[in-house]
Amino acid sequence: MAGIKHNFMDVQRMITRAERNLGPLVEDTMVSICRYVLRRVQINMSGRILHKRSGRLYNAWGYEVRPIGRDRIRGTIGTLLDNPPYDIIHDTGGQAGPNRSVTIPARRYYSRVPEEGNAQINRIIGNKIKRLHK
Repeated sequence: MAGIKHNFMDVQRMITRAERNLGPLVEDTMVSICRYVLRRVQINMSGRILHKRSGRLYNAWGYEVRPIGRDRIRGTIGTLLDNPPYDIIHDTGGQAGPNRSVTIPARRYYSRVPEEGNAQINRIIGNKIKRLHK
């Protein structure tokens, strides 16, 4: 081939390195986001929004990060309670107790975290992406 020539091996090496680092980077990013959201929920349950009494609800929260297929990762945050309405009613409010005789106000200890933490979650993602270029 005559004229200007360019060997794209350096570009190919960068792409290969990025592909190799991407899987662990995505998982690490998801773990960081889940830890952040879990910590915000725990702060909200430590008196800011919901007061911790027995610790049952507080201690039931956790997260799991696992691969879904070959190229996807799912992060799940939630409770391991055997009484699912318990955690929901404290967040969204509603009627509870015998004959739904007790009104529990919405405290939004969990549902407010994604909207309040959106900027921090974006920073976590941005910081992790910057690591690809190093």
